[in-house]
Amino acid sequence: MSKQASPALIGGFVVGAVVLLIAAVLVFSSSRFFTPKERFVVYFSGSLNGLAIGAPVKLKGVQVGTVTGIVVEYEGDKLGLMTPVYFEFEPEKLASVGTLRELPFDERINVLIKKGLRAQLAMQSLVTGQLYIELAFFPNTPVKLVKVDREVPEIPAIPSDTEEIKNTISHLVTEIRRLPLEEIFATLLEAVKNINKVTGSEDFQHSAQIANETLEAAHRLIAHIDNKVDPLAASLESTLVDTRKLMRRVDRQVEPLSASTQQALVSVQTAMEQAEAAMASMQNITGETSPVYNDLSTALGEISRAARSLRVLADYLQRHPDSLLYGKGASRGQ
Repeated sequence: MSKQASPALIGGFVVGAVVLLIAAVLVFSSSRFFTPKERFVVYFSGSLNGLAIGAPVKLKGVQVGTVTGIVVEYEGDKLGLMTPVYFEFEPEKLASVGTLRELPFDERINVLIKKGLRAQLAMQSLVTGQLYIELAFFPNTPVKLVKVDREVPEIPAIPSDTEEIKNTISHLVTEIRRLPLEEIFATLLEAVKNINKVTGSEDFQHSAQIANETLEAAHRLIAHIDNKVDPLAASLESTLVDTRKLMRRVDRQVEPLSASTQQALVSVQTAMEQAEAAMASMQNITGETSPVYNDLSTALGEISRAARSLRVLADYLQRHPDSLLYGKGASRGQ
């Protein structure tokens, strides 16, 4: 007969196997069971379809935690549902430098929340539709905390990009449904019918024909004016060139004429001075009542007025030589 196995020996093998199994788990898990973890909660307003326990929590693409629990809470007074998501944060994955190193981990998280740390759902796989929690910084977003669970620190959540698109589309659809579409389509149909009536009438066709004829006439007039403008412009330019030449010629003639006039005035002035001296001598001889003295005095007065007129004419010609062409009171600039 075979010998019965010893129970103590069997028990020893079982205990040894359990010890080896525990040792293997500890070795292959890299002592993660002994790693300290901080527990946080996030309240998402949208659907959590695709988010499961064990989903990663990432910060800048680095996994810093794991989702540990998803709960649906019912509020009897407000008749609302809330879905808190609990996750464990591994502090060693977020190294602190400077003054933050001296603060407890939950206070460091509060500082980061003030600087814009937010949680949102992100797509982990487009094929399976699995979600994960993405931690990122959005400084311009408000801090919205639910604070239902006072024992667990809360990280504020913001809607994901997909949720924002869905909300925008939903709002747009709601606004479109509010529009009186039947009345709008009826008004458009009536307007189209009226336009067809107007465009199909004889008056409209006649008006369109008149408008076309008017446009053609305007095109012909513009073409005719274009044909006339170029020769006219050439003629005006030629006239301006001739006028400039004539003015330069007049300027060259006026200067000698003015000089001659000034010379004549000097000669007349000299003659008048000599005549006045002669009259003074004659006055001493014959007296002021002499007919010869009176005639000579009258002649000298006429000569003096003629000299003044010549002086005024010479001055005017010197200032306005173009008056020989345009007359007195006109000039080239007028």
